[in-house]
Amino acid sequence: LKNYFFIQLFRHLYWKIVYFTPVNIGFEYIKYRWNAKGRHGIHSPFVFDLLDKCLKIQFSKEDREELNDLFTALKTDSRSIEIEDFGAGSKKLSNFRAIPKIFKTSSSKGKYGKLLYQLARFHQFKHVLEFGTSLGVGTCYLQLGSPKAKITTVEACKNTREIALESFKMLELENIESIRSTFDEFL
Repeated sequence: LKNYFFIQLFRHLYWKIVYFTPVNIGFEYIKYRWNAKGRHGIHSPFVFDLLDKCLKIQFSKEDREELNDLFTALKTDSRSIEIEDFGAGSKKLSNFRAIPKIFKTSSSKGKYGKLLYQLARFHQFKHVLEFGTSLGVGTCYLQLGSPKAKITTVEACKNTREIALESFKMLELENIESIRSTFDEFL
């Protein structure tokens, strides 16, 4: 009986020593991450709702068509504008930029625009404050996602703000207040 106890203890300790090597721990973590795709392991109610409800929201057909029309208009706009950069500035881009180039490099589109839309649609915001309007694409996503929201957007550059106002007018968005100001002055 005494020998049996020591054999069982040895087996148990041997298994722990072999099993908990750094390689095995790494392998187990990778295996966990690979298999933990479901939402049921999430304990935070906020994150659960975000994954389970918010991120599954799809664009309505009308909203998708309106955004596509706006994107086409911005991509094909032949104008160039002078940028007044009040932030860190760009070391690669000049102060005169074509509208399609601005749209390509600094607009909230794609997965980021979709996320703005989904968050706005899920939470149905009443008030939104946006800093850095640029061409107004992110603002359009927010307004289309939450049509009753009062959006205040702040842009310091006069020329990009004018393009944003044209974007809002094109989509007939009315609950948007666009303020021309630097962030420091506004706050």
